[in-house]
Amino acid sequence: MNICRFLLRSAMPAALATVFSGAAIGLTLEDYRTPSPACFNRATQPHLTVADTHIHFRPFGGESVSYQDMLQLMADNGVVFGGVMGIGQRLPWDARPGCDSYQDCRDLPANPTIKNDFVNAANFAEFKSPGRQLVFSMTFPDLAKPAEIPALIALYDKEYPGLFKLMGEANVVKQALFPNGHVPVTTAQIDQWADFMTILRERNMPLALHSDLGNDTGEPTKYLPLMEHVLTKYPDNKIIWLHLGMSSQQVAMDHLNHIILLQRMLDDFPNLYLDISWGVLEDNYFSKHRQAYVNFINRNSSRIITGSDYVAYKNKQPGYNYTDELKNSSAMNEFLNDKAFRDIALGQTYLTLLGMNKMYSAPQICSKR
Repeated sequence: MNICRFLLRSAMPAALATVFSGAAIGLTLEDYRTPSPACFNRATQPHLTVADTHIHFRPFGGESVSYQDMLQLMADNGVVFGGVMGIGQRLPWDARPGCDSYQDCRDLPANPTIKNDFVNAANFAEFKSPGRQLVFSMTFPDLAKPAEIPALIALYDKEYPGLFKLMGEANVVKQALFPNGHVPVTTAQIDQWADFMTILRERNMPLALHSDLGNDTGEPTKYLPLMEHVLTKYPDNKIIWLHLGMSSQQVAMDHLNHIILLQRMLDDFPNLYLDISWGVLEDNYFSKHRQAYVNFINRNSSRIITGSDYVAYKNKQPGYNYTDELKNSSAMNEFLNDKAFRDIALGQTYLTLLGMNKMYSAPQICSKR
């Protein structure tokens, strides 16, 4: 704890001190390093996610929010840990003006590339991240072309040794990109992942997968066999299933069937983790079936991480800025029990998943709320 914070807390009555501990004046990395930090008081401190494990610092195309501005946005919102992803696909470099998102230019391909990852790494090398702990992810993999992946991992190792701690978001199947040329990975292609999955396993490096479960046109679990094949073929790899398998093409799945399916997957595959990022989950599932999902998340919080899923377009539509998206994706935190809040919102599960728990530990929750 720095001396200013110590003096501030020491000079006020104990009843008020908790108001100024932790996120009320902003949790810091020091709170995660201190053996006995002040506890996190959920009655007086925000329920916003402190470990935003899923931020896209780079967009599909067009102008990006600057790296420095992203760090400031994180600081302004009390985010201490940031999972830095590019976007693994880019629109053509010479795309016509206005092609910021794949949704703007459906006639253009959005192809896997290393470009965004290298921009992220170069920005970090130049500007660092004072006060934030960033975790960089390799988002380049074209999972339909697995033979290319080991050589590209070696390139990352050569240029930025030790920087990248995660792989993904990589697409098994992403229906939103179908008009831009994406097709689902096949089981035969998944069988050819062995070489790069061995590299990840040896490094204890998780793989974060976007793998749509299905859609609302009568096929709610159409693509589930792909995810099951990945998990069966590579049981010793840590896999993060992003967005609980949901997508903008699936906003009306029966919530109980969804929860039962997710619980079965967690029970059957011990190295599977779930990600509850993205406002689609809050808007279409959590807000409508709050208690059912709270019970599920509380029960499995040591296997669940969260994040904003913010994409750093310079020209965002109103309501889609970082603050708004973080608030929306953090709404569920308020209803979680104390263990789940610490695991997910404060990031203990994320720290453990990445082996960072030897250096950092989330503050405990105060016993009285």
